[in-house]
Amino acid sequence: MVERIALAVHAYGIAARSLALAASYTRERETFGKPLIANQVVRHRLVEMHRRVAVARSYTHTVAARHVAGESVIAEACLAKQTAIEASSYVCDEAVQLHGGTGYLRGTEVERHYRDARILPIGGGSTEVLTDLAARLLGYTP
Repeated sequence: MVERIALAVHAYGIAARSLALAASYTRERETFGKPLIANQVVRHRLVEMHRRVAVARSYTHTVAARHVAGESVIAEACLAKQTAIEASSYVCDEAVQLHGGTGYLRGTEVERHYRDARILPIGGGSTEVLTDLAARLLGYTP
């Protein structure tokens, strides 16, 4: 269970860093005489990325606090991992997109986070296995 919480922290951490990189890049990169961030669609993407990171962070912290308090949070740890990993996958994908061609170049930080986010659904129990475990613990099985 602690491993799953740690993976959730790792996942939202990667997402938060990718968001920071994307926000910085869109402020610096100019197209058609203005920074990328001047485009409404870019700002809306950044806001959605922020929302997903914030939700993952908040939920993970709540589950971790409940674990520290001695509660049994096995199902919740599975869900925290899944929530953070989905946020990380989404945010890293968007960050690469916002970086354009440079976001996909091997050796760039945003590209590394994109690759790192992909392994997270496997570690600590695959998403499918953990979802089924959560279903059993939450009483959603016959």
